[in-house]
Amino acid sequence: MTSNLFRPLVGLSVVAMLLSACGGDDESTESATAAPAAKAAGASAASGGASPLLAYVPADTPYVFASLAPLPKGYLDKMAPLNNKVAESMSGMLAGVSATIEQDAGDDDAESAALALRMVQVAMDIMKPDTMKEFGFSMTSTSVIYGNGLLPVLRVELEQPEKFMPRFRTLAEEQSWELEDATAGDIAYVSAALGEEAAILVAEADGMAVITLAPGVFDADNIGVLLGDKKPASSLADVDKLTALADKYDMIPQGLGYLDLQQISTTFIDGPRGAIDSAIFEMAGESPAEALDDVCKAEIKSL
Repeated sequence: MTSNLFRPLVGLSVVAMLLSACGGDDESTESATAAPAAKAAGASAASGGASPLLAYVPADTPYVFASLAPLPKGYLDKMAPLNNKVAESMSGMLAGVSATIEQDAGDDDAESAALALRMVQVAMDIMKPDTMKEFGFSMTSTSVIYGNGLLPVLRVELEQPEKFMPRFRTLAEEQSWELEDATAGDIAYVSAALGEEAAILVAEADGMAVITLAPGVFDADNIGVLLGDKKPASSLADVDKLTALADKYDMIPQGLGYLDLQQISTTFIDGPRGAIDSAIFEMAGESPAEALDDVCKAEIKSL
């Protein structure tokens, strides 16, 4: 019953990785020279000093991956032709998989999975340097994906915010996606239904593109929390969690993050702590904790 929600969740995570400015080692002189500067900027970026993105990320988020500073221009220029080829190749592959899923099964789960794949395919197309500009992104856009509870939220800074929603609406029309307009607090957004149980939400707010996933049972208050109408009382910009990680593991601001498996497992074992996760469990109809006895719970927590 929950696959309509969690298959697209995986798809959104992939989209986030595509939008994040991350890459392998570059042995060019320019990149080697830029690396120490990038690391020196890591502490400031990790604490949120160089990015407004982290003000929206709850301090207790169970996972986060952030690209808070652009890669060196020389590296981006050299990688652009390769990125185009990779995007075209991946887009074609995903189109084939999506078509196969749609042909092999006609149930809601298959349709939702196919839609999620098509969205990832479209994201690959958007990541081509020329296309990025049409949506208001740039090769230096910073981004973060994080969990508001278990649900993923993607934020990407826009170089030209006014371009994003009009171009997204055009894209939706091209892809035959049915969009519904709505508001949550002061934020206007559109939603694309994934069956009856979930929807992809898209908005432009505070100069950022915001994309998230919400169960159909969500009310305007919960949606407002996801889209950032209400910032968290304590955010990653207020604590030194990412700064400590950057210092401990020599991370650079283009690739900061963590996945707190213990916190996630605790949510499933002991039950949801907040309204966001409570709505997810309500949609599922049964808490996983109800199927576990105390001994099993203790053993899982000890892992």
